[in-house]
Amino acid sequence: MKKLIFLISTAGKSSEQIVKEAWEAFQKFQKVHKESLKNLKQAEIKKLNNIKEI
Repeated sequence: MKKLIFLISTAGKSSEQIVKEAWEAFQKFQKVHKESLKNLKQAEIKKLNNIKEI
């Protein structure tokens, strides 16, 4: 299992603010990861289409 680590500055912040920032960072990661998978899938489809044309 892979681990994901977020580095968040905690200086002078409440635990609620830290959790909020961690959650926002995680959501951004999920969005980027989803886009990455989508692009990878599109690249694979394009590759398969190129193979069919040959």
